[in-house]
Amino acid sequence: MVSLPRFFLAVLLLTAFSAKISLASEPSQTSLKVSGLLQGWFLNDNSAATSKANFRVRRAELKVSGSVAENTRFSLMMDGAKSLNFTDSTKDSKVLQEVGIGYSFTPALEFVVGQFKGLSTTEGLDSSTELLLPERSRVARKFGDKRKQGAQLHYRSPDWQLGAMISNGGEPNTNDASTAKELALRAQAETPVPGLQLAAFIQARDTRMVKDRDIGTSLRLSQKNFLIRGEFVTTRTEERHGEGWAADLGYRLYDEKLMPVVRYEEIRTDLNTDLVSRGWTLGMNAYIKNPQVKFQLSYSLLTNFLGNNGSYEESTATLARKTQLLIAAYSMAF
Repeated sequence: MVSLPRFFLAVLLLTAFSAKISLASEPSQTSLKVSGLLQGWFLNDNSAATSKANFRVRRAELKVSGSVAENTRFSLMMDGAKSLNFTDSTKDSKVLQEVGIGYSFTPALEFVVGQFKGLSTTEGLDSSTELLLPERSRVARKFGDKRKQGAQLHYRSPDWQLGAMISNGGEPNTNDASTAKELALRAQAETPVPGLQLAAFIQARDTRMVKDRDIGTSLRLSQKNFLIRGEFVTTRTEERHGEGWAADLGYRLYDEKLMPVVRYEEIRTDLNTDLVSRGWTLGMNAYIKNPQVKFQLSYSLLTNFLGNNGSYEESTATLARKTQLLIAAYSMAF
């Protein structure tokens, strides 16, 4: 396990080394950018087996990106908070998060190989800096927001995007024990309605499109004073058929200095049973600099969700258990 002091020592050495590269390289050939996100929580989570109030470093991300030749790019992202060994619902405790090496065949078409987020839920692909609440919905985390080793091909235009990815599937930083791979396709489009964006994806495990796959759709409507977002995912395996959906509504106040948010989410892991996990969340964002520096407060009422230290996942047993989760967060991006 990488300790937190060693992580930040590596950050300092990497920053110093990057500065040396910037001075020694020709500006036309080499570029380098260092960015990051720091976020701390205070939470009271009685959705966990043992209820407790706790301080938590949720994110300590450092990203280095750039290019060394025309039509190329690279990125490397680490998260020092993972080394604190909190067990969350993603089971992802590894410091190394993303590695990407890309080549652009045209300004619109790019090939990337490495480890990065799969092509899935819209909120899962959104930057953590821009989240409406301290944590993503369980729907976004269950069906997306997972980094995988593989290769992607992207086509981007001003009004639409297409992507295809083949990957190991499974957890990040792990080898695949199977020769079968996971295939994902995703499309996203801006509509004639100003501010309305639609997206859809299919994610097939072991490339079996019918018996073992997730299919999802989403919409996002962003206007001057409000934001509406909705996602729906249906999932099928050889054993069961389930579904989940989530909806967010945010309203901007005082020149976008404040944004109250309400969220509803629901997951049914097996449509052949009566088990439903659902949750309501009320939140407030106070922006010092939108969206880089902000305070967030959220209060969740959860039914049949089991959590640990602020992260929760659906229960597999009919408990009709009602719990509460309070999170106060402060985040800064640079």
